[in-house]
Amino acid sequence: MRPLGSSLSTKITGILLVFFLVALTAIGITLFMSWQLEGAAAAINDAGSLRMRTHRIGHLLAHAPQASPDEALRIRETLRTELDEFDHVFAELRRGNPQRPLFVPRDNDIPADMQRMADFWSEQVRPTLDGLLDAPDGVNIAADPPAFDATIRTFVAGINDVVLKMEQSYARNTDILRASQVSLIALAVIGTLFLIRFFFVLVIRPVSELQTGIKRMEQEDFSARVPVLAKDEFG
Repeated sequence: MRPLGSSLSTKITGILLVFFLVALTAIGITLFMSWQLEGAAAAINDAGSLRMRTHRIGHLLAHAPQASPDEALRIRETLRTELDEFDHVFAELRRGNPQRPLFVPRDNDIPADMQRMADFWSEQVRPTLDGLLDAPDGVNIAADPPAFDATIRTFVAGINDVVLKMEQSYARNTDILRASQVSLIALAVIGTLFLIRFFFVLVIRPVSELQTGIKRMEQEDFSARVPVLAKDEFG
């Protein structure tokens, strides 16, 4: 009885299964990387929106001292809405959202920078803004405006640094994805050549040898012999 490992069907099934697993793994890796890149792009967009929101908050505060009482009340409500939306976007940016997807890159010390930004916002920026909103005389900057502007500029500069690092990480991962796709093309070419060689050795050549032997026997050449090329069904 022929061993199971020498069976032609076993060899063909085994090699096709190996190629299927390799292809499935490669496709899964590229899909995961593209998903991560999509999440990083969303993170870059949200981080950039924090700059816009910060400038909008500064714009509202700059116009508050000259506003009428009705305008001051409107500015107060607008500021509260802006701050709530800012906190929501910032919180989602830090924790991520797989459903969007949204992911902050984990390399280049970006999570640590995000944590420093969060601490700076919660310890220096947000308490000042809350104090302004809770002031009984409307929205008015009682503190030193240049000092507060410097605080805002420091926070925006931190956002700029994080966005730049995210863009660098995105570009690097994009290059990795492209290299992976080129590797997949090379793997497909090599795999195709290997399969051609594999089926030529195991199937095409033995069939050709059998065909040659049978033709000789049809011509009553009973001395014809077919070489045994493998210990499988053809052998």
